[in-house]
This record gives sequence, structure tokens and C-alpha cells, in this order.
Amino acid sequence: MTVVIATAGPVTLTGVVAETNMVSLRIPGGTIGRNGLVELRTLWSMTNSANAKTMWTRYSATPGSTTALQFNAQNVFTTVATAQGLSMLGGNNSTSSQIEYYTNASGFTGPYGTSGANIGTFSLDTTADTYVCINGQIAAAGETLTLQHAALVIFPVP
Repeated sequence: MTVVIATAGPVTLTGVVAETNMVSLRIPGGTIGRNGLVELRTLWSMTNSANAKTMWTRYSATPGSTTALQFNAQNVFTTVATAQGLSMLGGNNSTSSQIEYYTNASGFTGPYGTSGANIGTFSLDTTADTYVCINGQIAAAGETLTLQHAALVIFPVP
């Protein structure tokens, strides 16, 4: 059975120039399994300017983390108004070992492809609740970064 966890509506970041948690999506303990797959799909809008807008996705045992390991590369955008992303994380034949693939320098906007980077690893206990923390940062306080929608699609495998 596929499990979908989604945001309830848009979340906007403005006025804060530090990395800020915009939403934390809870994955209930025991959902992923030993070899399950987690896909994160995001839709973004932002001020179209030369100033940087940065998105992070972190995988953590606690909600709201701005310091946990990144789940795919951080993404920095300038001179664009919208972006969409897809990131993937999977169990590594254990409920306490996960892997994710870096596919290219554009991070989640180009999830398919090849990379010279090694597989990213995590060691969270997925028999307990875990969180995908979606964070943002703007370079100029007067600009905006909006997470329009985010959805986790989990394909559990015992």
C-alpha cells in the first residue's frame, strides 16, 4: 500500500535571511520498512531576482531541523519565478540504514541522471517517527520564497 503525506497549503518565507524550517512532514514509525522508497515532490514560487533563494530538504529524527543531513543537494535559485523538485530516499536492507542518490549538480530539479558523487547515507531508526524537514533561505529580507505544495509518497517494503 502506498502512503501519501502532504502539506495543507502554501507556506511563505519572507523577512528572515537564515535557514528556516517551512514544514516538517512526519513519516510514522514502521512505515518505510527495510527496503522501502520515499519520494518527495515539491512545488515552489519565489521572487524573480538576482538574489539567491535556497531550498534544503533534511531527514531527521526531530521536526523542524535546520542542521540534520541533507536529503539531496541544497538548491539555490536566482532569476526564476518557479521550481519543482523530486528527491528520493530508500531503505538499505535495514530499518536503521537509508541511502539517497545525488544525481547532478541541480539537485532536486533534475533527479534522474548520473553523478560522480557517492551515495548519501543516513542511519535513522525508521521504526520510530522520522521527519522530512523542508527549509528555505532568502538572501534579501524583502523577497519571498513560497513552498506551494509538498507531498511524500512512500512505497513501503518490509
